[in-house]
Amino acid sequence: MQLSIRQKIVARDDRSVFLLTGHDPAGGEIYCVLAVATEQLEPCLKAMDRDGFKPGDWGEVLSHGLGQPSEFQLNSLAKRHGLVTD
Repeated sequence: MQLSIRQKIVARDDRSVFLLTGHDPAGGEIYCVLAVATEQLEPCLKAMDRDGFKPGDWGEVLSHGLGQPSEFQLNSLAKRHGLVTD
């Protein structure tokens, strides 16, 4: 799975929340919103550059799916977890 960081904010002192976008092995567009503990942030960012990155191995998957998240999902994640949607 190939993912890249599209949006990020430190939601609290103890974690960061990311919207990752990319493509699955079949070439379909995918997304994942991931909350990563501060102490895991650097190793997670390095792991994203390697093949076989699994978001759930690095933190809590808050949302995921095919295509792009809807505006409703993004607004909800912004309110609950501090994801910046601008």
